[in-house]
Amino acid sequence: MKSVSNEIKRKIRAETACINRAALAVACAAVVVFGILFAVNGVNADVYKQMIKPACALPVWLMIPFFAVALCVLAFSCVCAVSFPAGISGKRQKIIVALYFAALALNCVWIPLTYKAASFFAAFLVCAVCLAVLCVLYATVSRVGKLPAAAVIIYSVWVVYLAYFSMASFFVN
Repeated sequence: MKSVSNEIKRKIRAETACINRAALAVACAAVVVFGILFAVNGVNADVYKQMIKPACALPVWLMIPFFAVALCVLAFSCVCAVSFPAGISGKRQKIIVALYFAALALNCVWIPLTYKAASFFAAFLVCAVCLAVLCVLYATVSRVGKLPAAAVIIYSVWVVYLAYFSMASFFVN
């Protein structure tokens, strides 16, 4: 059992060896600040108070950290994919970065659609488009490395929750 865990640790260290930790810290901080700016400008307190929350809704004190962690997972995946020496061409690298920014933008657009406009079906559609972008991103990133592909899957789980939350809010409101 110990040899299996040591093997897993060795593989993770080998995959993360080429990651620039400073770039990772800057990327995580940037996406969290970007998310905070959208959250501050995208939440209307009156709409939030009048909104009937579905049973699946996470409490606000838990949703905010999950959102920040999800954005950091996305940034981690992007930095991993771009910094891997897997011989990615410049064109493929630009496509990967564009897909990451598209997923980030769609996720941040979800906030004002849900908490300012109370347009839950539109928020669901944004999540569906984001999931389509993440599918293309996964197909592209999985050729680069397992770690960024796994991070895309983890982030996709968050977007699936947002889609579920949006559709449930649509039905209860």
